Amino acid sequence: MPDADNFFNRILKDYAAQRASTAAPAPRHKVSIFGFRGKRECRGQSDLDGRLGFGHYGIRFGGYREIYGFNPAKPDGMSDADFHRALRANTSFPGLVTPDLGVFIQARDVFGIEIFHFTSESDEADFERAREAVLADVEESRRAPLASKRYMFPRPGSGFDAGCYNCATYFESIGVASPCPGGQLSKYLPPPTP
Repeated sequence: MPDADNFFNRILKDYAAQRASTAAPAPRHKVSIFGFRGKRECRGQSDLDGRLGFGHYGIRFGGYREIYGFNPAKPDGMSDADFHRALRANTSFPGLVTPDLGVFIQARDVFGIEIFHFTSESDEADFERAREAVLADVEESRRAPLASKRYMFPRPGSGFDAGCYNCATYFESIGVASPCPGGQLSKYLPPPTP
């Protein structure tokens, strides 16, 4: 898994360089990103939008329990099968930021999917700015899907349309580096074990 290793090595080098360059480092705040690759056999079994079948990423701030994830809003009246086909065909949908801790627990405890955990540290200002942006997106998502942040699967070779993200690249919209540049989970996370 060289791409993930390179990502973590960059984070560790950046962090080590930062610590070495300051006499008294400012307090650091942890930002954790959780991710898993989906299992095809989970599609349609228990979650309507396919997170267990396609894979998912989410973010947690500091000691807070909740993990927040970016998801597509399925149009009313659209079947799950049509919705999944449209996603695979790179159709974009309005996005939603939702509390997703339960998805990660279900993936791990019910389906035995391995959860990967990436942690970085930031100063207080960046930490609060990112946390407040996520919480604002959660609040807006409770009222209606996000018009300014659409969800789509990346096109191989060309990526995303303007204003579009998937669960792995949403973090970039709030100023947090994605552990999965380009949004292709299969490139950065190992396949699930049977």
